[in-house]
Amino acid sequence: MAQVQEGFLYEENVAKALIKKNWVRKNFEPAGASSTRPDLDLLINGEEYGCELKKDLASAGSLVIHYLGNFKYSFGDTEDSKEKEFMKGLGEDAKVLNAIKTKWKKEPFIQKNRDEKWIARVRKTGLSLRERYEYDLDNLKDIYFPLPSSTISSYYNLKHTYYLNVATHGFYLLGGTDPGSLNKYAKPIVPLWDDNHTAVLRIRIQSKGVTKAAEEEKRKGWPFTGGQGYQITMEIQFKNVSKSPYNIGPIIGKTAKINEKLIILP
Repeated sequence: MAQVQEGFLYEENVAKALIKKNWVRKNFEPAGASSTRPDLDLLINGEEYGCELKKDLASAGSLVIHYLGNFKYSFGDTEDSKEKEFMKGLGEDAKVLNAIKTKWKKEPFIQKNRDEKWIARVRKTGLSLRERYEYDLDNLKDIYFPLPSSTISSYYNLKHTYYLNVATHGFYLLGGTDPGSLNKYAKPIVPLWDDNHTAVLRIRIQSKGVTKAAEEEKRKGWPFTGGQGYQITMEIQFKNVSKSPYNIGPIIGKTAKINEKLIILP
């Protein structure tokens, strides 16, 4: 959760720094937790264009996977979201659910419907919520699938986002579209993200507040059938990123503070 809050703080700080340079309108409010809006709207020649912001090398889109019992899995609800439908499509193309059944030999404790059978299993093992989480972490190892380099651009273009800034690596075009026509004048040109990273699809056990859920189990009784504080997640991750000559949101050390002296605009 702390990492998520750092990300939101980074978005706020980038916006404040770029307002000073007239690259963001004065009354702009960052997207925060919204998954349907760009993190930032860049103001270029009087028009606004969506920009995704990453404080560091992180994930770029995710979807929950549910364990239904009896070694059956399903993708989470896409909620009529184009982005989540895109993620589900990636999972279907990669045959993720089949891979999970093949590679995860142990039965997870993180089950969507914690029914009487689940309760009986937990009672038999005697495992607390924290211990169930650690069991799943140990036995359900990460699974990776290679992705085309255009995947991340295609994902963000769905929400009209055509630029990306990674604090540690710089500023890029997402896909072949440059709606702000930055490369009409930029020398050197703003690099294309697709040519400067490697993308993978990662399946993993992800903590979503395990400590808090474990404390709630102690208060409300074992085994706790409420929120488990973790989940199975399918997410796009990127690595092997080549640096850009531009950076609209460089940070100081590992903080979310912007080093305004090092901002390099196209």
